[in-house]
Amino acid sequence: MNWLNIETATLDSEAFVGSEPTSRGTWLCLLRFCAGQENGGIIKDSASWADRKWQQLARVTQAEVKADSALWWWVGDDLVLWAYPVEKELEVREKRDRARTNGKLGGRPPLVPPELKLQTKVGSSDKPKLVNSAKAEGNGMEGKGMRREIDLLLEAEQARVPLVDLGPTHFEAVWALYPKKSGKREAQRQVEAAIKARGFEQIKSAVSAYAQAVARWPADERKFVPDPVRWFKRGHYDDDPATWSRLATGHVAPPPPRVAIPEPKGWREFAREEFNQPVFLDPSSERYAHTWSGLDRSTQQIITQKMAARR
Repeated sequence: MNWLNIETATLDSEAFVGSEPTSRGTWLCLLRFCAGQENGGIIKDSASWADRKWQQLARVTQAEVKADSALWWWVGDDLVLWAYPVEKELEVREKRDRARTNGKLGGRPPLVPPELKLQTKVGSSDKPKLVNSAKAEGNGMEGKGMRREIDLLLEAEQARVPLVDLGPTHFEAVWALYPKKSGKREAQRQVEAAIKARGFEQIKSAVSAYAQAVARWPADERKFVPDPVRWFKRGHYDDDPATWSRLATGHVAPPPPRVAIPEPKGWREFAREEFNQPVFLDPSSERYAHTWSGLDRSTQQIITQKMAARR
C-alpha cells in the first residue's frame, strides 16, 4: 500500500495514548514497513533479525522491537502488529487484481463507438457534428439514442469482466492472528460460524487479544495453546480476557463458570425450516445432536438469536 490508513479512534485509544512516545514512533515505523510489504501486519521469522537489518528495513532498532509494548507482540518468531488495517490491505489487493484482470482482457471498451465520434474540420468554426448527421439532426431524439447505446455498452462490459473472487478474506485475517496453525480447513468452518454469530470486528479483536496474552506466556507453556478448531467451536472468543493470562505459578487462571444457554421451545422445527436440513439434525451425520445440549455453543447462540429476531 502507498499510504497508511489509521483511524483517529486508533490514535485516541488507551493502548496508543498510554504507550511511551518511543513505542508510538516504533509502532508507526513498523506500520509503514508492513503496509509496504502488505504482510497483514505480521513480520514473519523476524526474531533472528540483526539490529542493522531492523534499521535498514523498518527504521527501528532491535532493542525497540524487543521491548515490551501493547502496540506489538511476539508469537514465536513472528512479530504481530496491533491495529494493522487488514481490511484496507484486502481492499487494495482486490482493486489491484480487478485492474489486472481488466488489463488482460484488453481494458474497457470506449463508451462511444468510433462511428459515433464527433468530428470537426481543422481551422473551421463549425460546431462538431456526428458522422451520421442525418440521424443527429433528425427529430431531436439523438440524445436518447446515444445514451441507450452507451448503456448497452456498459452492460456488455459488466457481463464480459467477471468479479475477482478473493475467497474467505475475513477468515485469512483471523487465521493470521491465531497463535497456533493447525487444521486450517476445519478451522475455516468454525471461524466463519463465529464471524456470522458475532461479527468480524468482534472476532478479530478477541483473537488479537488472545494472541497478545499467549505471547506473554512462559515459552514452555505455549505448547498448551488449543487447536483453533477447538478454541472457536467452544466459543472461547466470548471468554473474559483475564482468563487467558497465566499465573506466576504457571497454571491457567480458573475460568468463571459459563452460563448455559436456555433451550428455546420448538428449536428443532425452527432449525429445519431456517437452515434447510442442517447436518446437526440428520441422524446419519456424525454431527447429529440428540438434544439441545449436544449442539456446540456457537450453534445454540445462532439459533437463539434467529428465533428471537422472528418474534
